[in-house]
Amino acid sequence: MRRLVLVLLLFTAVIAHSNNGDWYQHFAAGEWYYAHGQVERAETELKAALRIANGFRPGDRRLERTLEDLGRLYEHQGQLDQAQSMYGLLVAAIEVRAGEDSPELLDALAALGRVAVAAGDPATAEASFGRYAKLAAANPAADPDQHRLVLAALARMAVLDGHEGDALSYQRQAVALLDSGTADNAERAAMLETLAKLELRHGSPEAGEQLLIKAFKLVAKGDRPEDAAIVLARGAALALGAGHPNIADQLANRALASQPSEKAQLAARATLADAAWLQMPHSDAGLVDLMGAGKGKPAVEEARRRLEELAALQKRQLPPDDPALVQTRQRLLRCAALAGDTDTVLTSLTQLIGEYRESGNTAAELRALQDRAALLTTAGRSTQAVDANAELLHRLENVRGASDQSLLPVLQRQYGLLRSLHRKKEARAIKKRLRRLERALNRR
Repeated sequence: MRRLVLVLLLFTAVIAHSNNGDWYQHFAAGEWYYAHGQVERAETELKAALRIANGFRPGDRRLERTLEDLGRLYEHQGQLDQAQSMYGLLVAAIEVRAGEDSPELLDALAALGRVAVAAGDPATAEASFGRYAKLAAANPAADPDQHRLVLAALARMAVLDGHEGDALSYQRQAVALLDSGTADNAERAAMLETLAKLELRHGSPEAGEQLLIKAFKLVAKGDRPEDAAIVLARGAALALGAGHPNIADQLANRALASQPSEKAQLAARATLADAAWLQMPHSDAGLVDLMGAGKGKPAVEEARRRLEELAALQKRQLPPDDPALVQTRQRLLRCAALAGDTDTVLTSLTQLIGEYRESGNTAAELRALQDRAALLTTAGRSTQAVDANAELLHRLENVRGASDQSLLPVLQRQYGLLRSLHRKKEARAIKKRLRRLERALNRR
């Protein structure tokens, strides 16, 4: 009996030694093939090593090594489902050996979360990164760069989930790790700018402003210092959108004072103009009703000045029909109306009419034609008003037809203008058209 037990022990040892040798042979071959670009043969060998490793006693590190190599292979090949499976098994294997709170889980959890993000599995990504963050916070030896990237990823996911408070907390923790890692100036600036956005929207606006200034200085020291001012310009637009016009003004003016590129200068001027426009008195009234309503008011004068500065830049950098430039001209038009500047309003209207016509924006063209005719009539410029109203009448007929109801007030105005100028023959012709149109409308 004793001899039989010795034989069995010897046989078991031989089998174990054989398995050890077979595992190493397949594992080493898999690593060699992958290093030399033979991916399919590498996968075959590593899968063979995995089959053997699955037979080892629980906690054997060779299983972890095999799972990790296969996970990397699949990840680099873009086979994300397989990679996620390998990394998930790797996490489980480490838990069996070292426990669920072991810092040895950090790299595996980071890998699992990373692949889950790429595979479109946010639940697994968030769970993996969340575990990583808790373990890393309790482990001073955790890689600060990896820890920072995980926290930044958690911040992005929290934003997408609508949990802005969590996002702000994660991003603050990520930025706090910058001095412990190897991030370069460009990475630091990007992290600071991201935190600044969250601070402006959901935290401390003043802290957000200071973070943007720090990011600006870092970019100015980097390989592309010409991009520094755009950091401030972007931040200014964000601050204005978040409801902090004073901070927006300060950031935009700082950008303009820093020798900005044309792109940054345009962005900063746009924010300054937007901020001033928001301070303007607004109403749905037409241009005629607006005339002179804001004359002498500082808000109107400041908005007009900033819009003129913006328009000068836009004319150099944008095509004439660019929506941003068109919007600036429309705003300048209303500013001029509020200031009571009739000549500027008329000049602007004539320019916009031509641009609307060229771009095919018929509705906007007709509105501008109507405004011009009405303004000239109200201003008592009857001779000009007759010509402008005739052009409006002609366009309305072309667009809507000779019996459209919108022609009625235009014909009535034309009749009155012609009578005031003692152009009786033309007035009678318009009177006949009016009657025909009225009869046609009554028959409907």
